[in-house]
This record gives sequence, C-alpha cells and structure tokens, in this order.
Amino acid sequence: MLGGRTPVPYRPFPAARQWRGLSEPAPHLVPMRYLKLVVGIVLLFALFQFGVLDLKSIALAASHPVALAAATVLLLGTLLVQSLRWHLLLRAQGFAFRWAKTLQIVLTGAFFSSFLPGAYGGDVVRAVYLYRATSAKQTSALLSVAMDRIVGLSGLLTLGLGVSLFHPAGITGASAWGFYALALAFLAGNAGVLLYGHRLARYAGTRLPKRLARLGPIVDQVSDALECYMQRWPTVVACWALSVVLFALAVGALLCVTAIFRYGSLTWSEYSIAGVWSILANALPFTPGGIGVGEGAFAQACLLMETAPSGAPYGTVFLVYRAINILSTVPGVIAYYLYRQETLVHSNSLPNAPAQVPAMETLPGTDTPK
Repeated sequence: MLGGRTPVPYRPFPAARQWRGLSEPAPHLVPMRYLKLVVGIVLLFALFQFGVLDLKSIALAASHPVALAAATVLLLGTLLVQSLRWHLLLRAQGFAFRWAKTLQIVLTGAFFSSFLPGAYGGDVVRAVYLYRATSAKQTSALLSVAMDRIVGLSGLLTLGLGVSLFHPAGITGASAWGFYALALAFLAGNAGVLLYGHRLARYAGTRLPKRLARLGPIVDQVSDALECYMQRWPTVVACWALSVVLFALAVGALLCVTAIFRYGSLTWSEYSIAGVWSILANALPFTPGGIGVGEGAFAQACLLMETAPSGAPYGTVFLVYRAINILSTVPGVIAYYLYRQETLVHSNSLPNAPAQVPAMETLPGTDTPK
C-alpha cells in the first residue's frame, strides 16, 4: 500500500501499435493530408496570380549551373550537420549507435519530409526507425528526436536574432520587436528545461493519479533523459552551435539562388533576414513540405524591407531553392533501400549513477562465496 492506494501493476504503454501504424496513416487523417495538398496548390496558384512567382524567371536558373551546384552542396552539408547533431544527442543519453546508421535515417527522413506536412514530417520517420531499433528506454530514445528539433529551432532563432540585430540599418517596428521577444523567451525557456526539466518531470511523476499510473515509467524515462542532457550540457551547447551552422548553410544556399535573380535593391544581409523568416515559416505544418508558405513568407519579408516598391517576384527565389532542396534529399532514397536494422544499445547514461555490483556466486548448498 502506498499512501492508502494499492499499487497498479505496470503494463507496457500501448505505443508500439501506434508507432508501427505511422507508416499507414489512420483513415481519418487521409482527408486532412489531401486537404493540405489542395491548400498548397491553391497557395501556389495565388502567388502566381499576384506576381509573387514568375515562371519565366525560373527558366533563368538553368543558365547558372555553378550557383545551382553551390546551393546543392550547401544543402547536402546541412544533412551531414543534422546527422552529427542528432548523433551527439543520442550519445549524450548513452545510446551506442553508429554515425553511418544515424546518417541513413536522417537522409531517409529528409526525403520523406519533402512530401509530408510541414518541415517536421521527417521527424516522424526518424521516430519510427528509432522505435523499431530500441528494445529498452524507447521513450528516452524518442525524446532525442524532440530534443534535436528543439535545439535546431533554437539555432535558427539565434541566427535570426544575429542577422536582424546586427543589420546596419537595424530592423525595428512592432513585428520585429515581437519576434525578438518571442525568440528570446523561447531560448530562455529551453535553458530552463535543460537545467530544471528533469526535476519537473520527476515531480510530475510523483503526482500522477491512479488512473494514469501506467504513465509512470514513461515519465521516469523522460526525467532520466533530461537529467542526462543537464549533466552533459556542453554537448547540448555544441549541438546548438551546430544548429547555427546548419541554418547558416541553408541561408547560404538561398543566397546562391538569390545571386541568379538579384531582384530589387536589397542587400545580402536583408536577403539573409528574409531567408531566416521564410525557413521558419516553411516549418509550419499547413501544407506538404510547407509549399506555398515559404514562398509567400520570403516575398513578404523582402517587400517589407524595400525602400521603394519594386513588385519583384521574390517568391520565385524560394521556389527554386525548394526545388534544389528536394533534389538534395534524393540520396535518402538510396539510404532507404540500403538500410539494415540494428539494435540501439543503451549503456548506463547518467555519469553520477552508482555502478551495479554483480552478485557473487556461492557454492552449492552453502552461503560461502566461491
């Protein structure tokens, strides 16, 4: 009896069936998928109608193979950096996974994210691979995917703050200051979760009602994982720095495409600011791969920073960037077919955890050790 209550025997949370079913969407989700596809097509059509996109300008990109090749190399580099970042987060929890396998999963997820809603569809693919590769600490392993995404978003916001605050003319206004406040609040919240998240999770686990008692082991794994990241905070900081590098490469690829068209009179730093905003908007799960959303956000950001209205089809830049980005994920098809399942081994993850002493063998029929 604990506190007057009979302990509830732990039964594994029925997540396996849910995760295995991710490869086949639930029937009630299929209409939503098609609805988002229709929304994306409608957005593209509207952008063409309002002059944000220009088909004639798209043909111009084919005459600049060097810029296209440079953008492709930079986007391929983002996949390598992302795989290294996630690999470090897995290792911080004590999961022994070869980097080659991590890279394969990241490449596969990047390919599928081009067709799943938002920029986070690849995270679902990674979670499925990871769940199937683990036999223990599955919740902790899946938390690494969420942590990878949070650290990545922190890096993007840091880059956005940097290019905005250090802009020669300064980016001001109500919307700009609102962005700064939200970005700083998000970064501060992440720091708080890193330092105190394990304590909050452990406290929540002790306050679970009886009907939710089976969630206890899951909450414990979340607490242990967060404690690992807290004790290995230099690794998390390194992953944050890798995120800044990753999105700097992505913005660099966007600038390579911008060099082809050179619409209006915007400076390179202003194009960089528009790139950060559009990449952030492209992550919103409104359409498959964010199609139409990123183009509109990039065009709107560029128009807001113009000193004189030019009516340039800025969205064309992001549309070509999107095409190159999809092309750079083609290696994910090869990774998908070459992938072979491996078991994700988990070691003692907490640095200060007491070591387990093996039991001593005794002679048969006595209590005397051998």
